[in-house]
Amino acid sequence: PPVATERFPAPVCKEEVEKYWLIVSRLQTYKKVALAINAFNRLKIPLYIIGSGPDEKTLRNIARPHIRFLGRVDDETRDKYMRHAQGLIHPQADEDFGITLVESLAAGRPVIAYYSGGPRETMLPGVTGAFFYEQTWEALADAVVRWSDVHHDSRACQSHAQKFSRVNFVTRLYNFLHNYDKTIY
Repeated sequence: PPVATERFPAPVCKEEVEKYWLIVSRLQTYKKVALAINAFNRLKIPLYIIGSGPDEKTLRNIARPHIRFLGRVDDETRDKYMRHAQGLIHPQADEDFGITLVESLAAGRPVIAYYSGGPRETMLPGVTGAFFYEQTWEALADAVVRWSDVHHDSRACQSHAQKFSRVNFVTRLYNFLHNYDKTIY
């Protein structure tokens, strides 16, 4: 699907990046937000969570004080948090694509994602973020620590995200339809 990458005209400068990681998700069990909370509880690194859902009360009960629940926010507020975060945490499997992941890249922020589904196609490991290969809090925590020691290039993240922009989507669709071999039918 196309992603509104144009909402992020330029990444923030390094000095404007704050000391928190971000999750943007529905708070449902299959999204694995509890896994991220457990990792960040142990890392003692701030994690901000945007979203709501049926698991919110349970997740709040396991979160330590440095984990903030921001609830549902408008797009402008979400984009602001995304632009200023250390990066996005994407712990779930069974994600066909992951629009939020690409939006984070468009904002110039890296992603730490579970190696499954859409992220395998939308990320460049070591450039736009890192994968973790076991869906455990330990594997996620290790990926966050390893990435924290890496200097990433915000412009490389943003440049890669353009591959999924609305303009590129329409261009690719038009070219496909224009070049489609109609003799098949």
